[in-house]
Amino acid sequence: MLRYWHVDAFAAKPFDGNPAIVVELVEELPDALLHAIAKEMNQSETAYVLPPTATAGSAALPMLRWFTSEGEIDLCGHATLASAHVYLTQIDPSKTKVTFDTKFSGRLDVSTKGRENLYEMRLPIRQPAAAELPQPDHPTLEHSDSDEGVPSFVLQALRATARPVEAYCTPRDLMLVYPSEAAVRSIRPDFVALGRYSRYIIVTAPPAGSDRSGGGEEEAELQQSGEAGGATDFVSRFFCPNDAVPEDPVTGSAHCTLAPYWAARLGKTDLVGYQASERGGLLRVKVVAEKQAIFVSGQACIFASGHMNPLPTLAS
Repeated sequence: MLRYWHVDAFAAKPFDGNPAIVVELVEELPDALLHAIAKEMNQSETAYVLPPTATAGSAALPMLRWFTSEGEIDLCGHATLASAHVYLTQIDPSKTKVTFDTKFSGRLDVSTKGRENLYEMRLPIRQPAAAELPQPDHPTLEHSDSDEGVPSFVLQALRATARPVEAYCTPRDLMLVYPSEAAVRSIRPDFVALGRYSRYIIVTAPPAGSDRSGGGEEEAELQQSGEAGGATDFVSRFFCPNDAVPEDPVTGSAHCTLAPYWAARLGKTDLVGYQASERGGLLRVKVVAEKQAIFVSGQACIFASGHMNPLPTLAS
């Protein structure tokens, strides 16, 4: 029987941050079965950790993969953090650092960082390319997924109180920069309409300061510690309308694009971002351009754990 854990990532206590399921594999399983389990778990992401076997040699690394209800994805920050927490506290608690091998994103390092259940993980920078915003009187092609333009229906479906001022694309994400935190918080998406667009959508803005709410104990600790000036450098939200959870609560991988943008705009490499979802979460991020990497820090806690019954064989 397989062991699994329900972990709240980027959270100091349960019911905060972003939930993920972490499953410890004892052997490789068919992708169809991994996808079926993820759909059954019905969380934003289910992560699978296959520890190295004794016969693989000392250089072998645990393999990490991520699935949503729609299928396998190339990178997931919060599920990587959740997987590291499980690996270092449940699977191999003698270690303080783990390096995961992955199919699409290379090797990912996660290490403990002094305080209980605080981790730092290295993720790749995903530098975006500028994209053209539609003009109100000259909308772009309705179904365009090109890097050159943002479809007008995307802005209409987001239903923000203000228009974005900049737009950027990576192969996976569209990032829209809004003039204010209030505009980001005002967004109430029409997810059915937004589901016509193939990319995930990041929305971001400078913080309003006293307008920010949420964050709980972790935010209070950050304010008291004085790290990064005790201030938030930017706010964001993340939409994935075709997944089981259409607004991701706290998205580590989105900061692979957010962090280099805000580092360049603010002229600093140590940043604190607040994801203004219903659950909310703070992320400490350091941009190291010469390594083409960001280092993201956050806490994690296990909410529940269990065992799966023997799994059926799925028809291919």
